Amino acid sequence: MILDIFIATVILWLFFIAVATVKNKFFDKNHPFVLKVPMYLFGLIFLISDVAYNYTYGSIAFWEFADNKRKTLTARLKHILHSGLYDREEWRFRLALFMCKRMIEPWDYEHCALSKLES
Repeated sequence: MILDIFIATVILWLFFIAVATVKNKFFDKNHPFVLKVPMYLFGLIFLISDVAYNYTYGSIAFWEFADNKRKTLTARLKHILHSGLYDREEWRFRLALFMCKRMIEPWDYEHCALSKLES
């Protein structure tokens, strides 16, 4: 089970890196519609994968069910980091901080709004 969660996390992370790179490099530019369709399709597939991960492996990794108000993994991570419901020394907070700081924000700055996190 732990290996499954690890593999699913790495796959989602690599998928996120690809989507973030495409978003940062191509979406600000005026590309023809023919090129935008595959980008949007790729983004949609990632979004579906992200929601599926959050409701399955994310629930297991964080030992709490996904909330229907926060369907994506990023929404879960932001909630853990910014809601004030989790102590900074709690393992969920530290895991969320690690994922945002080391896995997400290097590829998409301010995706988790870490600058708003009080030091």
